[in-house]
Amino acid sequence: MKTTRMSKQKLKQIKNWCLQRNEEENHLKSSTVEAEYWLHSVINAIQDGITVMDTNYNILLQNEATLQLHNGEKITGKPCYKVHYGRQEPCENCHTVEAMETGQLVKKKQPYQQEGPSGQTFEVYAYPIINENGATTGVVEYLRDITELQKREQALEQSERLKAAVKGYTSKDRIGER
Repeated sequence: MKTTRMSKQKLKQIKNWCLQRNEEENHLKSSTVEAEYWLHSVINAIQDGITVMDTNYNILLQNEATLQLHNGEKITGKPCYKVHYGRQEPCENCHTVEAMETGQLVKKKQPYQQEGPSGQTFEVYAYPIINENGATTGVVEYLRDITELQKREQALEQSERLKAAVKGYTSKDRIGER
């Protein structure tokens, strides 16, 4: 009889331990879901294009701005060079390749630009993702639409040329009057 009581007690302990582990597991799952939701919310709050790629250039994550750039097409699971350029291999002088190889942010004085789906031009930055061992495990790509900025710069350059031409013409007129 005594052994039966101990067995019931032991069973009760095991059951309580299992219930506790189950609660902990559910809490962890809930925390993970909340963390993923929070991360997606942060990334989607960014109005410029964001993609996260693995070391094989497969797109793991895209934000809403990138989704809109691709007319609502989900590009996750596909290699960036195929999605953006229809290529079968990484591009030459690719900012993503350079970021992965060097482990450094790739930002050039003359920004890398690609024509977008509606004729837009983008500055593209590649930020390597480095793990705790110092190895590059992927890249975050940031696309900033600079189409309007380029148009304003071109308009300013044209305005400066006109101003210089008018100033030169006015100076010649004054010289001729003397």
